[in-house]
Amino acid sequence: NIIGQRVETEALHQDGHIFPIELSLSELNHGQGKLMAVIRDISEQKQAEETSRKLSSAIEQAGESILITDREGVIEYVNPAFTRITGYSPEEAIGQTPRILNSGNQDVAFYEAMWGTITSSKVWHGKVVDRRKDGSFYPAMLTISPIFNESGDTTHYTHFIGIQSDLSALEDMEQRFYQAQKMNAIGTMVGGIAHNFNNVLAGMTGNLYLAKEQVGEHPDVMKRLANVEELSGHAAEMIQHLLVFARKGVVSIKEMPLVPFIKETLKLLHASVPENIAFYQDICNEDLQIKGDATLLHQVLANFVNNARDAVENVVEPSINIRLASFQTDEAFIENHPDVKAGAYAHLSVEDNGIGIPQKQLEHLFEPFFTTKEQGKGTGLGLAMVYGALKTHHGFVEVDSIKGKGSTFHVYIPLLKKAALAAEPAQATDASLGRGELILLADDELVVREVMAEILESMGYRVLQSNDGLEAMELFTAHQQDIALALVDVVMPHCGGMALAKQIRAVNPDVPVIFLTGYDKEYVLHGEAPMPNSETFIKPVNFYRLSQRIRQMLD
Repeated sequence: NIIGQRVETEALHQDGHIFPIELSLSELNHGQGKLMAVIRDISEQKQAEETSRKLSSAIEQAGESILITDREGVIEYVNPAFTRITGYSPEEAIGQTPRILNSGNQDVAFYEAMWGTITSSKVWHGKVVDRRKDGSFYPAMLTISPIFNESGDTTHYTHFIGIQSDLSALEDMEQRFYQAQKMNAIGTMVGGIAHNFNNVLAGMTGNLYLAKEQVGEHPDVMKRLANVEELSGHAAEMIQHLLVFARKGVVSIKEMPLVPFIKETLKLLHASVPENIAFYQDICNEDLQIKGDATLLHQVLANFVNNARDAVENVVEPSINIRLASFQTDEAFIENHPDVKAGAYAHLSVEDNGIGIPQKQLEHLFEPFFTTKEQGKGTGLGLAMVYGALKTHHGFVEVDSIKGKGSTFHVYIPLLKKAALAAEPAQATDASLGRGELILLADDELVVREVMAEILESMGYRVLQSNDGLEAMELFTAHQQDIALALVDVVMPHCGGMALAKQIRAVNPDVPVIFLTGYDKEYVLHGEAPMPNSETFIKPVNFYRLSQRIRQMLD
C-alpha cells in the first residue's frame, strides 16, 4: 500500500546508529514482482526542521516582546509577549507600524536617527518610553536588527526584527533602592544634628539644675526656671523623635498588649476629631502582644488620625474607620513583599473617604518635609516620623489611595506569642549625695564637661576632668588607686568612650563605668554585649536619676 508513495521512516546504519530516511518504492517491468527502492538520507533536513521548531517555540514563549516588520516597517508578526506587554492583539498589530506604540516621549529627531541606523544595515539599541493600548506608558530597552537575504548580503535587508524588554519592574526596584538610600542619608544627617543638639541641651539642663539648687528661696525665679526646664524637656523629646527617624533614637521597647493600648489611645484622639466626622472603630479582642514603645506608637496613630481628619475636611459625609486585627502572612503576601519576614503581625489600618493622594505623590509620602497639605497646615515631618518609628518596631507601612475617593494606611507590627508586661520604673526626684569619692569625667564638650563637674561636686564628689580618651587614660593611670567611677562620653576625639572603658577595665576590672551619649545603647555597643557593671545615660541627663545610679554602683 506504499508503492508509488514517499514515506519517512528510519534505517539502521551498518555502524549501528539509526537515522531518518525518505523511502520511495515503485514497480519494475509492469507487475513482474520486481520493485525499485530509492532511499534518501534526510538527517540534515530533520535537524533543520527541529532547529526551526525550537526557534519558533523560543520566540513564541520568550518573555521579551518580539515583532517583525517588512522593509517599510509594516508589522508582519508579533509574539504573545508583545500582546502581554502592549495590550495589542496580533490582529490589531499586524498591518500597522510600530508608531502605534509612540508615546510622544521621544521626538522626531530620535526616530530619524533610529531609522537611519537600521536602514544602513546596522543594529540599533537604546531605551524608549512606549505607550500601551490602554494609554499607560512603560519604559523599555529596545533592539532593532535588519534581517538580510538568504545569501547573507549585508547590503540587502528584507525585514527588521525588534526585541523589547519591559523595564517597569526594574525601574520600580531602582526607585525603591534610591529611596532607601536617600532615607538612610537623611537619617544619618538628622542623627548627627540631633546628637550635637543634645550636647547643647545637656549644657542647658545642667545649668538649670545648678540654678535651681541655688535659688531655692526665690519661688518666682524657681517657677521661671521650672518653665525653662519644661521647655528644654520638650526640645529633648523633639530630638528623640528625630533620632527615632534616624534609627539612632532612645526607644523604650518593652513587651506590651496592643489592644488595650489602641483602645485607650483612640479615646484620647477621638476628642480631636470634629463631631461631624463619623469615627468608626473595629478593634479585635485578641491578645496581641508586641514589643513596642508606647510614646512612638501613640505618635504613629495620632499622625494617621490627624491626617485623616484633614483629608475629609471638605467631604459631604466624612468618615474615619480604624481597624485592628491579627494577620498571618501567606506565600502571596511574601512574594509581593520580599523584604518582609513571614509570621504573625498586628494589622492596624486607618481609612478615610477624603481627597486621596495622587499616584505621583505616594512614593514621596515618607520623605522629611514633603507634605500634600496646603502651606501652613503641615511640616512634612509626621509621616517621616512614622516611617522611622515603624522601622524601630521592625514593622512597615503601606498606603492605598485613590484621588477623590480616600486613603488607607496599613501598619504591620510583628506579634509575640506570649509576653509578660514589664513594670514602669519610678522617676527619680531626689538626688543621692556622694561621700567624697573621686570620679573621672571625660567629655570633649567643654561647657557640658564643666557643668557636669560642678553638678557632681555639688553632690559631694571630687572630679578629675579630661577632654578626650587619651588624656582620660593618662589621668586614670596616675590616679587609679583613688578613682571610684568613670563617667565617659561615647564620642570623643582620639579615643572614644567604649575604647577608653576597655582600657580602664584592663587595668582595673572592678571600676564602674557610666557612658554618656546622644544616641542609644545600640550605638554605644555596636552589636556587642553590654559591659558588666556599666550603665548608659542619654543626653540631656536626668541628674536626679544619675545621682542615684552613681550611688548604687559605688555602694
